[in-house]
Amino acid sequence: MFNIRKKRKKKKTAAPQVQLTPEELQALESGDDEVMRRYAERRIRAARKAQRKRKQQRIRRRSLTIIILCLIGMNLVLGGRYVNNLLKAGGTVLDGDVPMVETARTQLGNYGGKKFWQWYGFDSHVDWCACFISWCADQNGLIDDGKVPMSCYVPQQVNWFRDRDRYHEQGDGYKPKAGDIIFFDWEHDGSVDHVGLVASVFRGKVYTIEGNSGFTGKDEKKWKGICKRNGYPIKSKDIFGYGLVEK
Repeated sequence: MFNIRKKRKKKKTAAPQVQLTPEELQALESGDDEVMRRYAERRIRAARKAQRKRKQQRIRRRSLTIIILCLIGMNLVLGGRYVNNLLKAGGTVLDGDVPMVETARTQLGNYGGKKFWQWYGFDSHVDWCACFISWCADQNGLIDDGKVPMSCYVPQQVNWFRDRDRYHEQGDGYKPKAGDIIFFDWEHDGSVDHVGLVASVFRGKVYTIEGNSGFTGKDEKKWKGICKRNGYPIKSKDIFGYGLVEK
């Protein structure tokens, strides 16, 4: 059988009616050529005006559709892989306007952390995530102001914030913000293992800048850590809690 599609009949648009004065109507009924000519011109002008109006309406509808599609596309892109890749590559599109975050950002890519553990007073390499946080805080006067502890030991940092009622356990409903100190428990055994700095929070994820992070080598013993960005679901079990830095 043949599939015969019926052609849709185009709706005929009636020509716009022109309002006539009683005198013009009487003259038109009498067949006056001059009146007929003027009437025809008026109908043509009215038809052209209506046509322009319909065209403008179509253009507006199309423009609105394009804008909506662009917004939807941007929403999907910004909420997905693009943001993650941008932040991991060192983008600052979402970073909070916090001095300590700005300081940490200048150290992205530092390998080995000598600058930080040597500043703390060590003569050789150590795990330097806590040293990095202390260094960033010191650069902004937060240690002298008693807002962040000078400590190279992550559990000690947690206890410092707890003792001052400036600590939130993961899962207690606290919403982190840029500038918070974030602590991690990789083994999920209740012991804190690592520390970083919250750079931003966006669409259910917390983005960080961390020292002594990102093991990617074949020989873990030779890996000395790097300062890099990371991202975690805000409800991740890897997150131990947050230390709040007073403004």
